[in-house]
Amino acid sequence: HVVEQAEAFVKFILGKYEKEPKIFFSGMSFGGSTSFKIAIEKRIKPDGCILLNPALRENYMSAPFMKKVGKMIGYLFPKL
Repeated sequence: HVVEQAEAFVKFILGKYEKEPKIFFSGMSFGGSTSFKIAIEKRIKPDGCILLNPALRENYMSAPFMKKVGKMIGYLFPKL
């Protein structure tokens, strides 16, 4: 539900511009994971993502999606 709301908000803001601006997503904690999910699902293609301490750690509340995200980040950035 949060992802759909964030996507609708970004589309609303983009509708205010005549020329499509550069888009950067940023988020902290759960906002970071939400930004990341929107970007990798290509719902809206950002020019970049700034993730500040994204909530990607596995815990009892982790969705299977977040486990996949954590594995992908580990594969892409093994020394992180």
